[in-house]
Amino acid sequence: GAGAQGAADAGSDEPKRARGGKVLVLGASGRVGAAVSAALLQRGTGVIGLVRSTSRVDPALLNDPNFAVAEGEITELSTEAMRRLLRGCSACVCCLGHRLSFEGIYGPPARLVSDAAALVCDAAAGPDASEDEPLRLVLLSSSGVDNPAAAMTERALRSSLERAFLVVLGALLPPQADNVEAARIVAASGRC
Repeated sequence: GAGAQGAADAGSDEPKRARGGKVLVLGASGRVGAAVSAALLQRGTGVIGLVRSTSRVDPALLNDPNFAVAEGEITELSTEAMRRLLRGCSACVCCLGHRLSFEGIYGPPARLVSDAAALVCDAAAGPDASEDEPLRLVLLSSSGVDNPAAAMTERALRSSLERAFLVVLGALLPPQADNVEAARIVAASGRC
């Protein structure tokens, strides 16, 4: 199986991968990422989990023959390294988020989610990109993020007070602004 033996540095050659349709899960060692990975595996979908540290990955995932792990810091990945991770994947689920602590909210990386979304979309637009089947990117976001594709409709549904509150929220809480920017990047990419 791919398990722990399939671990590879995300910046190096491709990791060993599960066969068949695969999904890249960013942040597969976190609470949401591990749950998403487990649910995909239960459905018979191969998963490549990008994690900062293999030691934090749920052992049940590592023991699943359809799970491969790639270890790396997403903020340090090149577009080509992401392209290698996406090769053979039909989708990517971004389970990245900011820790609920003062440092997690106000410290670096302030643009974790939006930079990751831009990296995935840039990699998806590379030479291997299929015009017929664009990469599906599932972006977990927070409440208060408009769907940029339907922004006019959603904005019309929000009261002036709610819109003002969301602007203030984005100014006070960098993760909120990061999630709004990530949604904008994905909507504008045309490839994800």
